[in-house]
Amino acid sequence: MQKKNSWFLQSLALVVVLTIIAALFISFGCAPPPAKPTTLSPEQEKARQDSLQKAYNFELLKVWSTGYEHYKNKDYRSALKPFWKIAEIDTIQKFKDVYSKLVEIYFKMENADSVQIACEEGLKEYPDNLYLRRSLAHILTAREMTDEAIEQYEQIVQIDNNSAADYKKLGNLYLKQGNAEAAIESYEAASRIDPKDAESQDVLSKLYEQVDPEEMVAKLEELIKLDPKNTEAIFKLGKTRFNRDEYAKAEELFRNYLQQLPEDVYAMEYLGNSLQNQSKYQEAINVYDEILKKEPNRKKLYCEQASCYKSLNQYSKARSLTDKALAIDQGYGLAYIVRGEIYEACVEYCMEQEKRTEANFDDKLINLMAWEEYRKATDDLAYKDMAEKKMRWIWQFTPTKEDKFFNKGKTRAACACYRWIY
Repeated sequence: MQKKNSWFLQSLALVVVLTIIAALFISFGCAPPPAKPTTLSPEQEKARQDSLQKAYNFELLKVWSTGYEHYKNKDYRSALKPFWKIAEIDTIQKFKDVYSKLVEIYFKMENADSVQIACEEGLKEYPDNLYLRRSLAHILTAREMTDEAIEQYEQIVQIDNNSAADYKKLGNLYLKQGNAEAAIESYEAASRIDPKDAESQDVLSKLYEQVDPEEMVAKLEELIKLDPKNTEAIFKLGKTRFNRDEYAKAEELFRNYLQQLPEDVYAMEYLGNSLQNQSKYQEAINVYDEILKKEPNRKKLYCEQASCYKSLNQYSKARSLTDKALAIDQGYGLAYIVRGEIYEACVEYCMEQEKRTEANFDDKLINLMAWEEYRKATDDLAYKDMAEKKMRWIWQFTPTKEDKFFNKGKTRAACACYRWIY
């Protein structure tokens, strides 16, 4: 029994020793080497890559389809997450319009901040995307970030220089910046792209008015050729011609204008003035009559008519019209000035009729009456300076002390030519 136990203990000890030895072999790297990795053939590697690409494409398509389905159903909020996922994982730029879709969604959601973010992120990937640049420029313009918006439109017209609308928007931004010359360049570019664009011609005419009046006239003429019914351009060119003393051209333009807008009394007045300055006095009188039928309290027009009748040597009629002006406004300086001019003109006429080169006492008495009318006009501050100049001029032709001495008691002109005055 003791021998069995001894043998058993010896056997157990041997097993333990062998186990320890095996563990030591493993610890010190004496274990059998691992199996060598399997080397893939080129065909196998290609098949593996194709499999990975298919899995990637499938994932892209799945995410895009999810986003597009929401987008198509106008569930824009739900479309955002998958579309942003596409923007993150689409390294092959398979869905190039994903940022455009994001921008469109944010526009519909009226989220300007997110529109700007989507545009800026998209332009990092697609710098030539015109939709993204125009959208960003639009947001920057709305936020009055003028310099930044200009930068965007300058890049836009470099990418696509065939859009008149882009040049016009750039021109407007230059105007906000106070850069009229750059604005002109932009609108000129727009005009070259679309020569029939009346708006560009109109803006150019206004810009050239500031920097180049001659060019402004040319632009207005071009604008009227493009749009013969553009009454604003016709009126503006007519006024410009009038201010340049080009009365015949002004007359033609205002007649054209009034064919389209016959009730415009301001254009009628310009027409009347243009006729008057061409010595077409009766035609001018007729135009003024038409205005006064519509607006009988236009005191200035009575004075204009009076000046016309004065030029026609109808002095009594002329003076009666100044009376009408003064009936509307007793202190109206222009009426007194015109009345003084009527007296002066009558003196010249009478001296010419009697073939006199030297003024006699009668002439001087009428000139004194003119001086008195000018004196009355000085009470109207609007005409004070003009009246004082006329007073200084006419005073030298009024009776002197010597004249009065030799014509004592004579206060009225005896000449028949002046009979209408009294």
